Amino acid sequence: MDNKILIFLFLLVLGKNQETESTALHSLGNFVNTLEVDPEYTAEKIKVVKKVGAYFPEHYIPLINKSILFTERLVKINELANFMKNDEYAYIKEPISVNNNKERISKVVNVIQNEVPKTEVKNLGMMMDLIINMDKYKQMFSMLTSVMGNQDALKDPTQLIGMLAPIMGGDSQQNGDKMKEMSKMMEIMKALNAPTPKNEERKAK
Repeated sequence: MDNKILIFLFLLVLGKNQETESTALHSLGNFVNTLEVDPEYTAEKIKVVKKVGAYFPEHYIPLINKSILFTERLVKINELANFMKNDEYAYIKEPISVNNNKERISKVVNVIQNEVPKTEVKNLGMMMDLIINMDKYKQMFSMLTSVMGNQDALKDPTQLIGMLAPIMGGDSQQNGDKMKEMSKMMEIMKALNAPTPKNEERKAK
């Protein structure tokens, strides 16, 4: 943007006077139409003006602030215009060959784990969590499918706990105690919810 940025800033400052306002606005329009934006160079100039602006008389400060803001907006608009002119959209040139879906998932997981902080993985949503923990969910799904397909296991708490043990993970004493406790609770719940035999109902009557 060369030194036009400085001219632009002082142009708006001069525009404070009503007598020169019309001329300043007209000059401003011509200036913008012929503006050649160099984002990096302009950013440096804005940085300098922000530092020296505090030494200007107080009544100039609001105009300097507006000038800086307007200039920064021009830079952003110019960047957007250049971006919209860019027809290069093939960011991914070609697919990477993989042998099977297992390898594909492994590659995706490795990239995510290397590029995304662990604290932010959860923000990527359920799908990313599913991909990263694919093995765990696959095991859980397999276990649940097995349980749902075994009607006897659904009726027997001990057998059910045994089938679900791998999902709980580990075989430590603590997990074993928890499983025993769950088994006892399920036995009690089963007893409380057991239907009364017809002959016992008749005796009760």
